[in-house]
Amino acid sequence: MSSGKKVMLTMQEALRLDLIEAVVANEISLDEAAESMEVTPRHCRRLLDRYHQMGPAGLINQRRGKPSNNRLPVELKARAITLLTSECHELGPTRARLHLATHHHIELSTETVRRLMTELNLWTPRKN
Repeated sequence: MSSGKKVMLTMQEALRLDLIEAVVANEISLDEAAESMEVTPRHCRRLLDRYHQMGPAGLINQRRGKPSNNRLPVELKARAITLLTSECHELGPTRARLHLATHHHIELSTETVRRLMTELNLWTPRKN
């Protein structure tokens, strides 16, 4: 890592580093490394290329520190929270989802509404 930054590797990234370094040292084949990492040989070749270009930092997950692609848009989440606290505070997640869909045309899954309501302390999951 030429930038001088210390980066903590996950267990999977540490395993990948060990396997890629073994491939570079001709201790194992690329196919064996790919099989051990449970990736295709083509993807293993891409990892090897990144290792050659960037060193060990190239094996770090490129999505680390970035938000999920599946998150709710901020405006939609804010609108849903406002409606849940004002109009749906007495409803359960399933009825609240139905209310949002029919009255406000906000289509969310029941699980998303349940998670939002739990975060807002509007609903407490029952313990079985």
